[in-house]
Amino acid sequence: MSPPSDLVVLGGGVMGRFTAYHAAERGARVVILERGRVGDPMTASYGRTRSFRNDYLDTGYALLAHEAFRLWGEFEARTGAEVLVRCGAMNIARRSVTPDFAGTYAEMSHAVLQEAGLETQSLDGDEVRRRFPFLDADLGRLDVDAGVVNLPAVTETLTRVLGERGVQTLEGVETTAVERDGDLLRVITDGGEFVTRSLVDIWLRQSHVHLGHERLRRLEQLFPAHRVQVRSAGLWRYYLFWGDVPSQGANASQ
Repeated sequence: MSPPSDLVVLGGGVMGRFTAYHAAERGARVVILERGRVGDPMTASYGRTRSFRNDYLDTGYALLAHEAFRLWGEFEARTGAEVLVRCGAMNIARRSVTPDFAGTYAEMSHAVLQEAGLETQSLDGDEVRRRFPFLDADLGRLDVDAGVVNLPAVTETLTRVLGERGVQTLEGVETTAVERDGDLLRVITDGGEFVTRSLVDIWLRQSHVHLGHERLRRLEQLFPAHRVQVRSAGLWRYYLFWGDVPSQGANASQ
């Protein structure tokens, strides 16, 4: 059996691969287990583009998004890839559709951006039509530090860099169980077993699919889980992390 890895990541989407990217950058030996295939355009993480923005209705979430924007810039600088199209993103409103401007997403998210100290612009109807003559709106709220992500460029760059850093990626692998083996974790899949010091499962819902509700509850009893909770549009998303990743003495969830 090969020596234990420092980290097994369950999920080979953008979140999982960036977790592997940062762990490998700090010297960790990483294995990614993906039950589908990396770059599948049918999955949520892939396609032609995805937007990146800060204009959320929760200040904490907006600040997290802005921090991610900084990390995207570092990724571009370190890899030499251009993956972001920095064009801004604007929410608009028409009085004939939503007479109460104060209750529109445009106005509420604009207030959050101002509270968070993030760059935003307020445009009245005349300014919207002058700058964007193809729009018919009475109000515009511009999130300046926003745009779109070139997902094929991200996929290509991550594939290259993860390969250079020795990250092992296995596709078409279904994880069925995780068991403690002394100070290690044993990840059991339909493609074999993987022994690791640490485990990251990107989405709680993925754990339900892989391991079932009962096994997930058992996991939480066996392993102290460090959780990062992010609330968006009424949905709590959990990132689960077990074990210790040798990252300059730090212990962090992605």
